[in-house]
Amino acid sequence: MNGDADVKENKLRLLFFITGFICLFFVCLYMKLIYGFPKINSETPQQFYENKPEPEVNKLKNAGGNYIHTEAEIKDTSSEKYCSANIYVREIPLPLEPEIDERLARFREKAEKLNQQFPDHFVISLNTAEKTVALTFDDGPDSDSTLEIVNILNKYKVPGTFFLLGTQIDKHPHIVNTILESGHSIGNHSWSHKRPTDINTEAVMDEVVKTGQRLAGYGIDTKLYRPPYGLVNPSQMPALIEAGYRVICWSIDSMDWYFDNPNQIAACVIDSIHPGAIVLMHSAGGKNNRKATIEALPVIIERLLDKGYRFTSLDQN
Repeated sequence: MNGDADVKENKLRLLFFITGFICLFFVCLYMKLIYGFPKINSETPQQFYENKPEPEVNKLKNAGGNYIHTEAEIKDTSSEKYCSANIYVREIPLPLEPEIDERLARFREKAEKLNQQFPDHFVISLNTAEKTVALTFDDGPDSDSTLEIVNILNKYKVPGTFFLLGTQIDKHPHIVNTILESGHSIGNHSWSHKRPTDINTEAVMDEVVKTGQRLAGYGIDTKLYRPPYGLVNPSQMPALIEAGYRVICWSIDSMDWYFDNPNQIAACVIDSIHPGAIVLMHSAGGKNNRKATIEALPVIIERLLDKGYRFTSLDQN
């Protein structure tokens, strides 16, 4: 009798063991199906650049830098060059006055919302995972600094995009022609630098159309519009889109309107660089005829070339 009991007990133990093993197997299978296991080197180049900043950006991030990220579905394949699936505006990697810091934070928030609403027409960066950067220059032409900037770009054989003011164009026609003859691109920066968010849609379009007509007199047919101060009201976008314009913001602000030290201007660009960057700089106005910008520009170009970046203009295909 004891022998039969022992056999029965052993069978029960075996049954419990098998049952436990089966349960453990199905638990593991469930975890695999739900969570998956990490894969080595599974990221595509696009995912790498979207999710992992370059070393300079890591340093900035560790110092407390924040980034605005939005996911924008690319709907208009004809504008793929200008639409990024991961749009963000870099914070400034240097200390700023609290008031300026707060103002720029509000700017980034508004730029993000505009891109979310108009992903194909409000542009912050180029749609590329390659090391490509576009240098853009506002507020020209003038009789001095614009030409110096053109000469620097020509020396390094680097293309740039100049957003010109309508009131300045006919004052300096030879500078406009020099920009064109040097192979650089020209965009529309409004007629008189009125802040679009302070005026109505009709006034915005009047500023844009008048400048477009003046540019046409030089054989320039551009639909690239850089609003003064970088923003428009959402209610103004439909009129600009209907007129065929693409609003060009930026992902990196050189802060050449704020810093007088060329090293600080260069740091703002170099420490924030990323594939597809659009960099804001100025070619006229400001202090000392943009002396600091002119001194910073060769440093920026040389450092970015060392990092393997190539330069592009924003001219349309």
